[in-house]
Amino acid sequence: MDTTAHPTPAPLSIPTADLATRTPDQLGIFPLSDDGRHGRTVPETTIYFPRKHDAELEPVIAAAAGGTSRMAILVGDPATGKKRALWEAIRANDDGSFLLRHWKIWPGLSPCTPEELLANESGLSPRTVVWLPAAERCLLSGDSELDDRVARCLRNLLGDETRAPCLILITLTRESWKTLNAPSGRTPPGLHRPNVQLLPRQGTVIRVDESFTKTELGKARDSPEPRLAEAAASAPDGRVIQTLVAEPELRARYRDAGPESRALLDFLIAALHAGHGRWFPRDVLRQGAQAFLGSRAPDSAEWFAEALSEVTEQVPGGAAILIRKSGETADSYCLAPSLERHFVTGAAKLVLPNELVWPVLRERADPENCRALAKECEKRHLLELSAHFFSRAAENGCPRARAELAAMLARAGRIDDAISQYETIARTSVDPDRVEDAVREGARILFAAKRPKDVLDWLGPRAAEGNRSAEVLVAVAHTQLKRPRKALAIHQRLAEKGDLHSAAVVAEGIASREDSPRQRPRRVPLTPKERAEDRQCRQAQLDEAVSYLSELGERTGLDLLPMITDLTVDAAGPEAAVRMLSAKATEHGRHDAYLLGAQVLASAGQVEDALDWVATARQYNVPGAMAAAVRVNLSTDLMTAQRLALACAADGDAAPLIAVGDAFSASDRPRKALDCYYEAAEHEPRALGAAALAAARHGLFDDAAGCYRTAQRAGGAPDPAEIALLLCRFGEARKTSDSEYSEPIAQALKWYVGTAPLVAGALAPVARYIADVYAKDLVTAYRTREDVSWNHALLWVADALVDADSVRTDGTDRATVSGSGVELASSTLLVVASGLYSEAATAGSVLARERAVRLLIKRQSFAEAARLLDSTSTCPPARLPGLRAEALAGLGDLAEAERMIEQQIADDDFSSAAGVARGFLLHGRLDTAPENRDKARKNRDKAWELAERGVRGGDIECHVLLADLRRNAGQPGRVLDLYCTALAYGHPRARRRIEHYLASSESPDWNHKQFRKYGLDPRGEIAGGWSVPDSREAGR
Repeated sequence: MDTTAHPTPAPLSIPTADLATRTPDQLGIFPLSDDGRHGRTVPETTIYFPRKHDAELEPVIAAAAGGTSRMAILVGDPATGKKRALWEAIRANDDGSFLLRHWKIWPGLSPCTPEELLANESGLSPRTVVWLPAAERCLLSGDSELDDRVARCLRNLLGDETRAPCLILITLTRESWKTLNAPSGRTPPGLHRPNVQLLPRQGTVIRVDESFTKTELGKARDSPEPRLAEAAASAPDGRVIQTLVAEPELRARYRDAGPESRALLDFLIAALHAGHGRWFPRDVLRQGAQAFLGSRAPDSAEWFAEALSEVTEQVPGGAAILIRKSGETADSYCLAPSLERHFVTGAAKLVLPNELVWPVLRERADPENCRALAKECEKRHLLELSAHFFSRAAENGCPRARAELAAMLARAGRIDDAISQYETIARTSVDPDRVEDAVREGARILFAAKRPKDVLDWLGPRAAEGNRSAEVLVAVAHTQLKRPRKALAIHQRLAEKGDLHSAAVVAEGIASREDSPRQRPRRVPLTPKERAEDRQCRQAQLDEAVSYLSELGERTGLDLLPMITDLTVDAAGPEAAVRMLSAKATEHGRHDAYLLGAQVLASAGQVEDALDWVATARQYNVPGAMAAAVRVNLSTDLMTAQRLALACAADGDAAPLIAVGDAFSASDRPRKALDCYYEAAEHEPRALGAAALAAARHGLFDDAAGCYRTAQRAGGAPDPAEIALLLCRFGEARKTSDSEYSEPIAQALKWYVGTAPLVAGALAPVARYIADVYAKDLVTAYRTREDVSWNHALLWVADALVDADSVRTDGTDRATVSGSGVELASSTLLVVASGLYSEAATAGSVLARERAVRLLIKRQSFAEAARLLDSTSTCPPARLPGLRAEALAGLGDLAEAERMIEQQIADDDFSSAAGVARGFLLHGRLDTAPENRDKARKNRDKAWELAERGVRGGDIECHVLLADLRRNAGQPGRVLDLYCTALAYGHPRARRRIEHYLASSESPDWNHKQFRKYGLDPRGEIAGGWSVPDSREAGR
């Protein structure tokens, strides 16, 4: 190696530059295009997020700063942050000072060519950073001789002590690295590059992962940098940097798309708002784009292929506006996750799908999506569309769709249409369970509609064919129609076929016939003679019923003695039943009658006699005698019951021991109960579930948790919510009046969060016990379980609390339906959630800040919302200015709020108009002091004006607000129209308002019936009459 060459640097054709004066874009690190989403104060580059490879790079930079020439080679996929990592490393500080102080960088303007590097190599002086991102252009140029010369140049530079220290920084893709580092035996013939192959050995190779780790993702979500936080929240497979790089370019391409591509995307987004699934077949997209273009559609046959090519072209970072589904023979596409979040799931306001979307979806929607579309349409009360999509799903083989269609029609009061669907299921389904469900559900809605005769018309033919469910339901219909003899005849036929239920019905009918004195009206007390006749008649009917059951048992082989016993007890009392069973046991050899007799005696309180009967049964080795002895002793001698139950368990029957455990638990002896459960678990794993519940009921946390874990492994664990609730009730009962905190409740809640499935609504079952004092316990439990940052755990728990609050067990709505227009949503859960959001926001979480502010405004905590907004960093999310206007309006700073909302409206953004209008309403109450009434009236007028403008601008919250205002002011015009439009948009509270409004005297009854029966059309108007697709042709 030549260490003495070029002692004096030669002149450079491309000069070096002072490292301290360079900017990222001069070195090929270009700023992200923010597209105006975060305001004008967002820096060009995001706040840097250190990762694992940064720690590996630090010693390389430190060695160069200390005087040793070094080379770092960063290897990773495109758009993984390699250049940014190098930039941050060479700008690093050590103890507050610039680590590479007085260093230069070459080239001063990146990139360079191989020829430029070779021409300038001799002029590079000590303390120079050689910046070679995407070094493929220099080391894999396609000219092997040139590549080898470049590699030799870099090796010379590293070994030349007269120019030390130098720092060579290289980035390569993984594929390029494999090619560069390939063994010599695998190089193509004639390709000899010894220096290229030796170069990597002289540097430090650092690999940059394409995806963030789970821990890195959690920290990134908590970043005060909104772009990084949003990317971490939406990036597929943890590809955060790729998402950061791609998202601005994707938005720019969406904005600049040609008319054909834009029509395709507009249709897709509208269809997503309509409830279509993520994936769209190619032909659906073509039809949708054609519909949205209308007469502007090109004449050429290639226009759609060109449009599709435009929106599937990848941008830096490897993303595209539309993603093609891999492994599919038929083309299917979905919107990029970041764009879907921006335009659909995270949209600032509800969007009513373009009316052009419905005809396309009606005709072309993928059958796999029809059921989801049907459910979304029903949620918006678009009943005709819902019926259409349910029908299409059913016709394409979705097994549940027709039953769901029938249920929807029944809820709409269209009973005949619903029955038609159930008829189709019963006629065409090959699944016996679905047929039975259809028969029962159809009968249920007819009975609920007080139409038993129609049950006969519908199920009569099926009953005649021998369908057991149909026969039973027909019998019920005859009973409701006051035709007991016909009902009895049906049950007699079923009893002869071995149906125990029908046998009991027939026997009961015989024992209590209409001609019985007990069935005749009693106007005066019976005489002694009449009472004797009544007893005689009752005995005769009982004898007839018993005779019927005995003969039926002989004909069918059914064991009807238990039924005969119950009938005798009901008709003649326990003494008569015991006499009858004694005769059966002694005269007919039915020794199992002793156990039935013991049961009758025990129920009558004659425990000693019952035990004697059990003892006799045991003498005859009657199966179940020992278990019967346990049951008798449960009410008198638990210790004896336990001894006998242990014997049963030893014989393989653990059920009696579980019952003894239940009895000990009920008598407040939990340790004895657990002993029984543990012993029973040796033979019956489900005993552990009972043990967990009993331990929880008595506040034995460790036992409850341990039993649950063991039961879970055995596959028989109870619902963790049930255990948590029992533990919480125990803690609540033992709370002292001077303490809000209960350790048992805290333990229970922490255990629940650490154990239960964390699905939507996960905290709803235990919501009533959650208070502010337990909030940090929940956060700690989630953080431990998921191994995430504290801020991420705060955010999850707060989201879960808001979700739980929205699911009220009493079915009420948080929002007012009074029509005042002012909404106040407050509960313990929301108070706790807002505190957690605020803590996360104060710690820098951008995602938490917006949610915290929204919730605080919803709770009318405007001062706290404003304080949180004032603490916002220089990188605010786009929606915070609108929220600031809402908070200021609530606080009474109406002039500034008006200025801000007017600025938003000028940008065609009405998403905060309703919130600001509600602030004006709060300061527009007419019951204020006389001198303030003019000002209050002006504030109300401004609220009305904003609501009207919001409606014209398409804001759905303003539709609801304006309808509330009109209704409260006694101006019914347009109220129903506004509510209906909001419901068609999917507004979560519009349906309740409509029903409240229609149920009042403010609106004619015709509207109510029409709304319920036919729903809304896509324009948000009450639909006219429409018919359900004929299901009678299905399967024919």
